[in-house]
Amino acid sequence: MIECTERYLLRKLGSIRRNVQPVDRIARLLLHQPTPFSLDWLANQANLSSRQFERKFKERMGIGPKLFSRIGRFYQAFTDKNLHPEHDWLTVAIQYGYSDYYHLAKDFRQFSNVTPNLILQQYAQRPELIVDLL
Repeated sequence: MIECTERYLLRKLGSIRRNVQPVDRIARLLLHQPTPFSLDWLANQANLSSRQFERKFKERMGIGPKLFSRIGRFYQAFTDKNLHPEHDWLTVAIQYGYSDYYHLAKDFRQFSNVTPNLILQQYAQRPELIVDLL
């Protein structure tokens, strides 16, 4: 019975048509390339006016494009530092478009409520690493 249900649900899942819009393409760009973009340029890439772009982006993503871009930049900086612990924080900050370490630390405090070094320590202590599930 479980196998039958799983097959049915997988078939249904495969038949779902996802309505991909230009805003989705821009969101992927902001997430994977954390360099700063002007709002007008992003709107132009989506073939929308700035106001339409901001409204549609917020409608699709739940937050505005600037905050989304900051979150993407924060994520990329954190991932880079985690993969390359030998890099110092200033190098990571400059690489991801922050003006200095304090600018990066401000985003870390806002999004994770802790300092950059503390989030790395906490991340290293996550249960799946301790129990070797990865």
